[in-house]
Amino acid sequence: MVRKVVGEPGGSSGDGFTAVRFGLDGVEFVIDLAPADAARLREFLGRYAVCARSVLREAEPVDPTVHPSPVRSRDVEELRAVRSWARGRGFSVSDRGRLPEAVLSAYDEAHPTARKGPATPRPKIWN
Repeated sequence: MVRKVVGEPGGSSGDGFTAVRFGLDGVEFVIDLAPADAARLREFLGRYAVCARSVLREAEPVDPTVHPSPVRSRDVEELRAVRSWARGRGFSVSDRGRLPEAVLSAYDEAHPTARKGPATPRPKIWN
């Protein structure tokens, strides 16, 4: 990515710049400025900002092709078995809390018949 830097840095190493983020007409900008230039920009925009009202940003549109991963629900006994199995295989797992996805996936691969998929819904029959 090409960056245009405005102003002269304090030293020849290129350090001393600060990224300033601002928005205008629904577009967010980031500009790298020398400290003095950043202060001048903030002072200039500040005159208008005191009269402005803040607006919540709109959420990013959801990509319809991306589906969240299914939530795994496991009973207490199965979680105990997973923890015991994982410790025996060198995984570091805590006694409580969420198990890492890598541990759950490895357990499922090692025990393909132990994990049943979600029950297929039965069609409702109305009398």
